[in-house]
This record gives sequence, structure tokens and C-alpha cells, in this order.
Amino acid sequence: MKKTYRILPVYTGDVSGAASALYELGGMTVIHDPSGCNSTYNTHDEVRWFDQESLIYISGLNDIDAITGNDDKFIKDICYAAEKMKPLFIALANSPLPYLNGTDFKGICRILEDKTGLPCFYVNTNAMHDYSRGQSEAFLSFAKRMLKASDKKVKNSINIIGMTPLDFTSTDIYISDGRVIISNWALNTSFHNVMRATEAELNVAVSSSG
Repeated sequence: MKKTYRILPVYTGDVSGAASALYELGGMTVIHDPSGCNSTYNTHDEVRWFDQESLIYISGLNDIDAITGNDDKFIKDICYAAEKMKPLFIALANSPLPYLNGTDFKGICRILEDKTGLPCFYVNTNAMHDYSRGQSEAFLSFAKRMLKASDKKVKNSINIIGMTPLDFTSTDIYISDGRVIISNWALNTSFHNVMRATEAELNVAVSSSG
């Protein structure tokens, strides 16, 4: 019985959480990971994949690229995909190998912004934490890079933060006291919906990732 788990590991890791958080927001999520792993983040961990597609890509990292730090291929492939798919933004996520190699994702983001003209941000994942950590990092990274301050506030308005299918099966939300929902992060929502988040008076976190 020595190899029996006393505490079970999480069923979904932080990389899948990040992909799930950004799934409906119209961007392109690129996970720097070996080829073949995309099926895990999409068809295994993401229930929306059956009826709604998203721009989630794997870099196809191989041994030579990892050892030599071949970032040029990574950047070139992303630029090519962005030109064809026309995403609203680019998000980069990490897997264990480039994390341990110390890949400069923030530097790569600056290069991608210069080459594509699209906003780009890095979600600090490493596949060593659970999905709620990845979702939280994705929401925070998106907000820091994408949201703009608003001069107006909608009276009695709120943001619902932390709603993804990894925690919820329904988006039926009941709000009392005449409050109105400005944005929902991020299930049955849209890019334009979450971009209004700074108009809300109050944030309501409905899960640990929120």
C-alpha cells in the first residue's frame, strides 16, 4: 500500500485552468508545450469543446528547441497563426519544461506585440498547481493588460468573477436588490462583456479563482 495516494491530486492543472478562463474571450491562447498535449487542455478538460471552439494552440516544443532555447520558431509560428486567425489578443501559458528553462515569456510578449500589433500577455502557469490557480492567473493577467479605466460607473452594478465550467454547470445567476450584472468572468460571455468590467461598482467572486 506504499504507492496508494492518501491525498488525491487535482483532476485538472493550472494550464487547463488558464485555457478555460480565456476560452470565450476571443483571444488566442498558446501553450508552450510538446506536441500532442493540446487534446488534454481541450477535449479532456474543457466541456465546451463539444459545441464551441476556441483558439487554443500548442507550440509543439521538441527536445532540440527546449535545449537550445529556440524562441524564434515559437514566435514565428504564433505570428503566422495570428495573421490567419485574427484573434483579439494573444495569451502565452507555460508548461513545466520552459518554466524550468527560464524562458523569457514577458520578453516574447513584447516581441509579439511589435510584430502582430495585438495585445499580448503571459499567464504564469507551470502545470504544478491546480486549475483554480491557473484561472486566477489568467483573469488577473487579462485584467492588467486589457482593461481600461472607466469614467462612469453603472449604479447598483456588479461583476461576477470566477465562473467557469470547471466549477459550474449553469450560468443561472439570481441577484437581489435591483443589481445589474455588468460582466461575467467567464462562462457564456464575450470579450466585449468583460471589457466593461471597470464600469461596475462591485466585484463578486463566486469561486476561489475569482
